[in-house]
Amino acid sequence: MLLAQEEKVCFQEIYYTVDADNQTAEVAQNFKVAEALFLPEEISVNAITYRVTSISADAFKGCKALTEIVLPRSLERIYRSAFEGTGIMLNKENWRDGALYMDSCLIATDKTIDPKYAIVEGTRLIAAGAFRNNKVITRVEIPASITRIDHETFLGCKNLQRVNIPSSVQSIGEDAFKGSGIYLNEKKWKKGALYIDSCLIAVNDNAPAAFTFKNKIPTRLIAERAFANNKTIKQVNIQDTITPIPQ
Repeated sequence: MLLAQEEKVCFQEIYYTVDADNQTAEVAQNFKVAEALFLPEEISVNAITYRVTSISADAFKGCKALTEIVLPRSLERIYRSAFEGTGIMLNKENWRDGALYMDSCLIATDKTIDPKYAIVEGTRLIAAGAFRNNKVITRVEIPASITRIDHETFLGCKNLQRVNIPSSVQSIGEDAFKGSGIYLNEKKWKKGALYIDSCLIAVNDNAPAAFTFKNKIPTRLIAERAFANNKTIKQVNIQDTITPIPQ
Protein backbone atom coordinates (compact mmCIF):
# COMPACT_ATOMS: atom_id res chain seq x y z
CA MET A 1 0.00 0.00 0.00
CA LEU A 2 1.35 3.40 -0.98
CA LEU A 3 0.87 6.26 1.48
CA ALA A 4 -0.47 9.65 0.48
CA GLN A 5 1.98 12.54 0.47
CA GLU A 6 1.16 13.17 4.15
CA GLU A 7 -0.59 10.51 6.19
CA LYS A 8 -1.01 9.66 9.85
CA VAL A 9 0.44 6.31 10.87
CA CYS A 10 1.08 4.41 14.09
CA PHE A 11 4.52 2.99 14.88
CA GLN A 12 5.18 1.23 18.19
CA GLU A 13 2.02 2.79 19.70
CA ILE A 14 3.01 6.38 18.80
CA TYR A 15 1.23 8.33 16.05
CA TYR A 16 3.24 10.13 13.37
CA THR A 17 2.46 12.14 10.26
CA VAL A 18 4.72 10.93 7.47
CA ASP A 19 5.81 12.89 4.41
CA ALA A 20 6.21 10.41 1.58
CA ASP A 21 8.00 12.87 -0.71
CA ASN A 22 10.73 13.80 1.79
CA GLN A 23 10.61 10.52 3.73
CA THR A 24 10.36 12.37 7.03
CA ALA A 25 8.08 11.84 9.99
CA GLU A 26 6.59 14.24 12.55
CA VAL A 27 5.30 13.05 15.91
CA ALA A 28 1.55 13.77 15.72
CA GLN A 29 -0.88 14.50 18.55
CA ASN A 30 -1.06 11.59 20.96
CA PHE A 31 -3.79 11.65 23.57
CA LYS A 32 -2.65 8.66 25.61
CA VAL A 33 0.91 7.37 26.01
CA ALA A 34 2.99 5.25 28.37
CA GLU A 35 4.82 6.91 31.25
CA ALA A 36 8.20 6.36 29.57
CA LEU A 37 8.78 6.83 25.84
CA PHE A 38 11.66 6.33 23.44
CA LEU A 39 11.32 8.21 20.16
CA PRO A 40 13.49 6.60 17.47
CA GLU A 41 15.48 8.44 14.82
CA GLU A 42 13.67 6.46 12.14
CA ILE A 43 10.40 4.62 11.76
CA SER A 44 9.51 2.00 9.17
CA VAL A 45 6.07 1.82 7.57
CA ASN A 46 5.25 -0.59 4.72
CA ALA A 47 8.96 -1.22 4.21
CA ILE A 48 9.65 2.53 3.81
CA THR A 49 11.93 4.28 6.29
CA TYR A 50 11.11 7.78 7.51
CA ARG A 51 13.46 10.03 9.47
CA VAL A 52 11.86 11.55 12.57
CA THR A 53 12.56 15.29 12.31
CA SER A 54 9.87 17.11 14.31
CA ILE A 55 7.30 16.99 17.09
CA SER A 56 4.00 18.69 16.30
CA ALA A 57 2.26 21.37 18.34
CA ASP A 58 0.37 19.88 21.32
CA ALA A 59 1.81 16.44 20.49
CA PHE A 60 1.72 15.19 24.10
CA LYS A 61 -0.30 18.02 25.63
CA GLY A 62 -2.09 16.95 28.81
CA CYS A 63 -0.44 13.51 29.00
CA LYS A 64 0.12 13.57 32.75
CA ALA A 65 1.25 9.96 32.74
CA LEU A 66 4.28 10.86 30.61
CA THR A 67 7.16 11.24 33.06
CA GLU A 68 10.17 10.29 30.94
CA ILE A 69 11.13 10.57 27.27
CA VAL A 70 14.19 10.08 25.07
CA LEU A 71 14.32 12.41 22.07
CA PRO A 72 16.05 11.37 18.82
CA ARG A 73 19.21 13.10 17.60
CA SER A 74 17.52 13.47 14.22
CA LEU A 75 15.06 15.97 15.70
CA GLU A 76 15.13 19.40 14.04
CA ARG A 77 12.03 21.13 15.43
CA ILE A 78 9.73 20.95 18.44
CA TYR A 79 6.55 22.92 17.91
CA ARG A 80 4.82 24.99 20.59
CA SER A 81 3.18 23.33 23.62
CA ALA A 82 4.33 19.85 22.55
CA PHE A 83 4.86 18.85 26.19
CA GLU A 84 2.49 21.21 27.99
CA GLY A 85 0.73 19.54 30.90
CA THR A 86 2.80 16.35 30.74
CA GLY A 87 4.17 14.69 33.86
CA ILE A 88 7.64 15.74 32.72
CA MET A 89 6.71 19.41 32.63
CA LEU A 90 4.67 19.31 35.84
CA ASN A 91 7.53 17.78 37.83
CA LYS A 92 9.58 20.74 39.11
CA GLU A 93 12.52 18.43 39.78
CA ASN A 94 13.01 18.32 36.00
CA TRP A 95 13.48 22.09 35.86
CA ARG A 96 16.86 23.78 36.35
CA ASP A 97 17.22 27.49 37.04
CA GLY A 98 13.80 28.25 35.55
CA ALA A 99 14.29 26.18 32.38
CA LEU A 100 13.19 22.72 31.27
CA TYR A 101 15.59 20.74 29.09
CA MET A 102 15.12 17.31 27.51
CA ASP A 103 18.09 15.62 25.87
CA SER A 104 19.89 18.92 25.16
CA CYS A 105 16.68 20.56 23.88
CA LEU A 106 15.31 23.66 25.64
CA ILE A 107 11.58 23.05 25.99
CA ALA A 108 10.22 25.84 28.21
CA THR A 109 11.06 28.54 30.76
CA ASP A 110 9.20 30.04 33.73
CA LYS A 111 9.28 33.11 35.99
CA THR A 112 12.07 31.74 38.20
CA ILE A 113 14.60 32.12 35.37
CA ASP A 114 17.60 34.43 35.69
CA PRO A 115 16.73 37.71 33.90
CA LYS A 116 20.11 37.52 32.14
CA TYR A 117 19.90 33.94 30.97
CA ALA A 118 22.56 31.96 29.11
CA ILE A 119 21.19 28.92 27.31
CA VAL A 120 23.25 25.89 28.28
CA GLU A 121 26.24 25.27 26.00
CA GLY A 122 25.65 22.32 23.70
CA THR A 123 21.88 22.85 23.51
CA ARG A 124 20.91 21.57 20.07
CA LEU A 125 17.50 23.16 19.61
CA ILE A 126 15.02 25.53 21.23
CA ALA A 127 11.36 24.53 21.13
CA ALA A 128 9.00 27.01 19.49
CA GLY A 129 7.60 29.37 22.12
CA ALA A 130 10.14 28.29 24.75
CA PHE A 131 10.30 31.83 26.19
CA ARG A 132 6.81 32.88 25.05
CA ASN A 133 5.30 35.60 27.28
CA ASN A 134 8.14 35.30 29.81
CA LYS A 135 8.13 38.73 31.49
CA VAL A 136 11.27 38.09 33.59
CA ILE A 137 14.04 37.79 31.01
CA THR A 138 15.91 40.91 29.90
CA ARG A 139 18.80 39.27 28.06
CA VAL A 140 19.39 35.85 26.48
CA GLU A 141 22.70 34.40 25.33
CA ILE A 142 22.35 31.78 22.58
CA PRO A 143 25.21 29.28 22.13
CA ALA A 144 26.77 28.42 18.77
CA SER A 145 25.22 24.93 18.91
CA ILE A 146 21.83 26.42 17.94
CA THR A 147 20.96 26.52 14.22
CA ARG A 148 17.38 27.79 14.37
CA ILE A 149 15.33 30.30 16.37
CA ASP A 150 11.84 28.92 15.91
CA HIS A 151 8.51 30.69 15.57
CA GLU A 152 7.21 32.56 18.63
CA THR A 153 10.37 31.75 20.61
CA PHE A 154 10.45 35.17 22.31
CA LEU A 155 6.90 36.29 21.50
CA GLY A 156 5.54 38.66 24.15
CA CYS A 157 8.75 38.87 26.23
CA LYS A 158 8.12 42.55 26.99
CA ASN A 159 11.25 43.12 29.06
CA LEU A 160 13.68 41.40 26.68
CA GLN A 161 16.21 43.99 25.47
CA ARG A 162 19.09 41.92 24.13
CA VAL A 163 19.55 38.59 22.33
CA ASN A 164 22.64 37.52 20.44
CA ILE A 165 22.12 35.61 17.22
CA PRO A 166 25.25 33.53 16.54
CA SER A 167 26.41 32.84 12.99
CA SER A 168 25.36 29.20 13.47
CA VAL A 169 21.68 30.23 13.26
CA GLN A 170 20.44 29.53 9.75
CA SER A 171 16.76 30.43 10.10
CA ILE A 172 14.43 32.54 12.26
CA GLY A 173 10.77 31.60 12.51
CA GLU A 174 7.69 33.76 12.15
CA ASP A 175 6.95 36.10 15.08
CA ALA A 176 10.07 34.92 16.91
CA PHE A 177 10.51 38.37 18.49
CA LYS A 178 7.08 39.96 18.05
CA GLY A 179 5.92 41.82 21.14
CA SER A 180 9.32 41.51 22.84
CA GLY A 181 11.07 44.48 24.41
CA ILE A 182 13.37 44.59 21.38
CA TYR A 183 10.42 44.67 18.99
CA LEU A 184 8.53 47.28 21.01
CA ASN A 185 11.52 49.63 21.33
CA GLU A 186 11.07 52.25 18.59
CA LYS A 187 14.77 53.18 18.80
CA LYS A 188 15.67 49.72 17.54
CA TRP A 189 13.87 50.32 14.26
CA LYS A 190 15.79 52.09 11.50
CA LYS A 191 13.96 53.23 8.35
CA GLY A 192 11.11 50.86 9.09
CA ALA A 193 13.30 47.81 9.68
CA LEU A 194 14.26 45.87 12.80
CA TYR A 195 17.64 44.09 12.79
CA ILE A 196 19.31 41.90 15.38
CA ASP A 197 22.95 40.98 14.72
CA SER A 198 22.71 41.50 10.92
CA CYS A 199 19.45 39.52 10.74
CA LEU A 200 16.32 41.28 9.44
CA ILE A 201 13.56 40.47 11.92
CA ALA A 202 10.64 42.58 10.70
CA VAL A 203 9.63 45.49 8.47
CA ASN A 204 6.81 47.94 9.16
CA ASP A 205 4.99 50.55 7.09
CA ASN A 206 7.64 53.19 7.82
CA ALA A 207 9.89 51.43 5.31
CA PRO A 208 10.54 53.23 2.01
CA ALA A 209 8.93 52.04 -1.21
CA ALA A 210 12.34 50.98 -2.54
CA PHE A 211 13.68 48.91 0.33
CA THR A 212 17.45 48.63 0.75
CA PHE A 213 19.20 46.40 3.27
CA LYS A 214 21.91 47.64 5.63
CA ASN A 215 25.20 48.31 3.86
CA LYS A 216 27.77 48.62 6.65
CA ILE A 217 27.06 45.14 8.00
CA PRO A 218 25.67 42.86 5.26
CA THR A 219 22.36 41.22 6.15
CA ARG A 220 22.76 37.46 6.38
CA LEU A 221 19.26 36.28 7.30
CA ILE A 222 15.66 37.34 6.81
CA ALA A 223 13.18 36.04 9.37
CA GLU A 224 10.16 34.19 8.03
CA ARG A 225 7.39 36.58 6.96
CA ALA A 226 9.52 39.61 7.86
CA PHE A 227 7.74 41.62 5.14
CA ALA A 228 4.26 40.22 5.87
CA ASN A 229 1.41 42.74 5.71
CA ASN A 230 3.72 45.60 4.63
CA LYS A 231 1.78 48.07 2.48
CA THR A 232 4.54 50.51 1.49
CA ILE A 233 7.29 48.49 -0.18
CA LYS A 234 7.19 48.13 -3.96
CA GLN A 235 10.77 47.07 -4.62
CA VAL A 236 13.33 45.02 -2.67
CA ASN A 237 16.92 44.47 -3.74
CA ILE A 238 18.12 41.19 -2.25
CA GLN A 239 21.80 41.06 -1.30
CA ASP A 240 23.80 38.01 -2.33
CA THR A 241 24.84 37.59 1.32
CA ILE A 242 21.31 36.40 2.13
CA THR A 243 20.74 32.67 1.69
CA PRO A 244 18.32 31.10 1.65
CA ILE A 245 15.31 33.36 1.09
CA PRO A 246 12.62 32.20 3.58
CA GLN A 247 9.29 30.93 2.23
